[in-house]
Amino acid sequence: MVDKLEHAGLVMRCPHPTDGRKRVLELTDRGSKLWKELQNRLHSSHLFIDLDVDDQRVLLGLLRRLSL
Repeated sequence: MVDKLEHAGLVMRCPHPTDGRKRVLELTDRGSKLWKELQNRLHSSHLFIDLDVDDQRVLLGLLRRLSL
């Protein structure tokens, strides 16, 4: 998946700041613009408007686990 994102010009692999054996991903300018556009569309879609505060917390927790 990372190869595809990199090939599309959305991310780039960079050296880890403290561990030379690792790489981190950074959004490119194009990736940052797309991410902001997606955030704006998601917010304006009101997709999660019916979720109460507890449901929003659960969803946020799940999304954070996915990003690890």
